[in-house]
Amino acid sequence: MKNIFNMLMIATAIIAIQACQGTKEKKTEEDSAANVEQSRADRAVFLEKEKVERASLRQIKRLELATENLTYQDTKGNIIYRLAEVEPTFIGGDKAMMKYLQENLKFPEGALERGDEGTVFVDFVVEKSGLVSTVEITDTKSHYMQQSLQNEAIRVIKSMPAWQPGTQNGDAVNVKFSIPITFQMI
Repeated sequence: MKNIFNMLMIATAIIAIQACQGTKEKKTEEDSAANVEQSRADRAVFLEKEKVERASLRQIKRLELATENLTYQDTKGNIIYRLAEVEPTFIGGDKAMMKYLQENLKFPEGALERGDEGTVFVDFVVEKSGLVSTVEITDTKSHYMQQSLQNEAIRVIKSMPAWQPGTQNGDAVNVKFSIPITFQMI
């Protein structure tokens, strides 16, 4: 009888230990999930901060260039303004542009599988007609920014609808414009 009691006690102890381990594993899984969420939140904050800092530096450089020379000629001989009295605007404003980007930007599958994230700055010209042209990536921050992300940013900008063109002295003009596009996993 004593042996049976001891066996029951040992079995109970083993079950209790396994239950504790199961709870510990569940706790570890919960902690891991919480850490992943915190890590994603931290990454989102980092990406946003980096984007804002880079955008500010780029705007300063743009103003410096505009101070030196307000216009330049592209390879086709078109006059392009670095800064216009009235800047071009996406029709419907920034909210409409954000909606357009959200609806049309596709995270490339390969980049998604690899976990690639980051911000690319896309420069383009808003022509006096409002059409977008001369689209190029000018700042990726890192050398490893996947080409697929850059290509997607270019694709979505090239497919934009016409903008309200910028004006100088009341006349529509070609204006160089830049926007950051952030690829971030949710």
